[in-house]
Amino acid sequence: SVIKDVAPGQNGAILTLADGSNVVLDSAGNQQIAGQGNVQITNRNGQLTYNAGHNGTEETIYNTLRTPAARQYKLILPDGSKVWLNAGSSVRYPTAFKGSSREVETTGEVYFEVAHNAFKPFRVKTGSIVIEDIGTAFNINAYGDEPFVKTTLVEGSIRLHAGRNNKVLRPGMQGAIKTGGSEITVNNVEIEEIIAWKEGLFNFNNLDMETVMRQIGRWYNMEIVYEGKKPEGHF
Repeated sequence: SVIKDVAPGQNGAILTLADGSNVVLDSAGNQQIAGQGNVQITNRNGQLTYNAGHNGTEETIYNTLRTPAARQYKLILPDGSKVWLNAGSSVRYPTAFKGSSREVETTGEVYFEVAHNAFKPFRVKTGSIVIEDIGTAFNINAYGDEPFVKTTLVEGSIRLHAGRNNKVLRPGMQGAIKTGGSEITVNNVEIEEIIAWKEGLFNFNNLDMETVMRQIGRWYNMEIVYEGKKPEGHF
């Protein structure tokens, strides 16, 4: 039988505009995208950038950036906050932040470097969990096939909200919430292992085989099938 190599992932995403139309993005693109109200949208070198105009009367318009399996992308929000999307992830956000707070919604795995604004707190919602930034950089892993939603703080401070529970994290801490639950468990972790994906790397230290294969499946766009007993133990 012939065995073919599976191509790895690359930069690429789908931008859904407010009218429901989709724009396919890749790292080769260098384009201005049809305006969303008084906002300039630029796609260049694997990065999508929003530059908000000054029009206080305009209604709030939402866009969604989504990465399929085997794709990742970078986004700069209208406030200058930087967002990295791992494979199979999404972020929904307004094209201009108005009102007293900045709020976005995510799925999958997303890394944030938030532009601090004490007068406009930044909040991320993933399912029923809310992460409130206090000027910081953090990673959220909330894939639907993972048993826990995990938020890891790299810099600054964040507050996790799950149901009636909340915890404040310091750098190097990870808050884990069982998918569908509200109890927050906090542990110290190695940050480099958590955000290796953002640097184009795999880090499988102390992971079980099923977790490893879920990462590989997303990046190579493969369905993982086990024949016989699933491997035990950790790397």
